[in-house]
Amino acid sequence: MTEIQYNSGNVSELDMQQSRTQLHNTRAILPAIELSKIKARNAIAVLLGTMPNEIEKIMADSDKKWSDSIQKYIAERPDRSKNH
Repeated sequence: MTEIQYNSGNVSELDMQQSRTQLHNTRAILPAIELSKIKARNAIAVLLGTMPNEIEKIMADSDKKWSDSIQKYIAERPDRSKNH
């Protein structure tokens, strides 16, 4: 958008270059965000005593919010506290 505005004469070249820099910086942090997502998924799996792919199935439930799905999943699992 900024490039279009620059070509129209509405913004300076500095504005356009700053927008490009911001775009590249945002793209650069995406792998770190994806890694954080994977780590969080794995942590949830450990806490629930299940495999990470099971967490993905729960979160992929399109009919319900993921939190509702997780609460249902927890409610349906045997009470692990009785075994410890």
